[in-house]
Amino acid sequence: MNPKVRRELLETIIFMVAKVIIDTHVHFRGRKQSHKTTPYQFLLEAQRSGISISIGMPNTLEAIVTFLAAQQYRNLEIAPAEKKLGIERVQPIYFGAMDNNLKEFLKALTLDYVIGAKFYDKGVTTGGVFIESPAAMLDYMRACAEHNRVVACHNDDTETVRKKGYIKEAEIRSVERRLNLALQVPNLKIVMCHVSCQESAELILQAQKDGLRVAIEIAPHYLWFDSRGTHWCPSLDPVFYHCYNNLREPKDREFLISLLLSGNKLVFIGSDSAGHGSWEKLANPKLGGIPSHQHSLPTLVSLAVEYGISKQRIAEVTSFNQADFFDFDVPRELVPRNFVKAVERNALRYNHGVNTNPWLGSEMYFLEEQLMAA
Repeated sequence: MNPKVRRELLETIIFMVAKVIIDTHVHFRGRKQSHKTTPYQFLLEAQRSGISISIGMPNTLEAIVTFLAAQQYRNLEIAPAEKKLGIERVQPIYFGAMDNNLKEFLKALTLDYVIGAKFYDKGVTTGGVFIESPAAMLDYMRACAEHNRVVACHNDDTETVRKKGYIKEAEIRSVERRLNLALQVPNLKIVMCHVSCQESAELILQAQKDGLRVAIEIAPHYLWFDSRGTHWCPSLDPVFYHCYNNLREPKDREFLISLLLSGNKLVFIGSDSAGHGSWEKLANPKLGGIPSHQHSLPTLVSLAVEYGISKQRIAEVTSFNQADFFDFDVPRELVPRNFVKAVERNALRYNHGVNTNPWLGSEMYFLEEQLMAA
């Protein structure tokens, strides 16, 4: 074992996982945010964490809101990282939807790596990327449905946030509003990103029953942490557990875990990994985000052991369901991987700084390769 590893090793198990693991929600950063992470470093860590496909979000500082920006980000940032790391699969990206850039999106649809459009609420995204007009949202939804692309939605209702802050009601209202629009667009595929509470999930489950192809994306931090401090490291400042959407009550965490136990084919994992530097989080307590793609598979395997979730179901929510939804050609194959139960002791390093690791102190099952690379 690498002598630099600073984890207390407890036991080893063999767990069957999907051969190709898909993370539907990541922040590659780069460009003017290389102090957070870069596509190269992100994909390097993804490889070590068992992830084969990562879908990038458009809210970089030079936001992906034009055809040229999408092309440049792919050609200058992501493609060179893939080549350097020997990654054969193309890492897709979303396009940032705005009230006035639909024509640019229609041009970007000629790029096969543009997987769809991302909706943000005002005030929750870098670079001023947001869409507010219901008419513009409908136009984007129709374009995505026509071209077999996906709409992905961040949900924090702007008016609720302005009046009351980032409370649960803001998420619920945004989910409800976007579902009502989506029901008007036949053949639409829509993802509700990082669903954090029972009420939002129940709205989506009902929309599924009503015939809408809407997916519940769950980030691993909502499955591991909650607002009452479950699994928090007591020595860390609470700011390191601040994310958008906020961590919710224990009952919400348990409800999301119950979705892992269900057979729902429209539930999958997206890490929403955000590599903000420790100094940034401490300097700006409003900065939301948790670095989580390294802990996505450890979270799922650890919960599988604790709750008796089947290996097939873990493969579904980390790969097969995503592949069906996004039309990815991946093998439906399970492969044995060695997982080592350990207490997390490491910080997370991103280029020029260190990101404080909110999983510090958590007892989890890590890929053996992750421990060797520490």
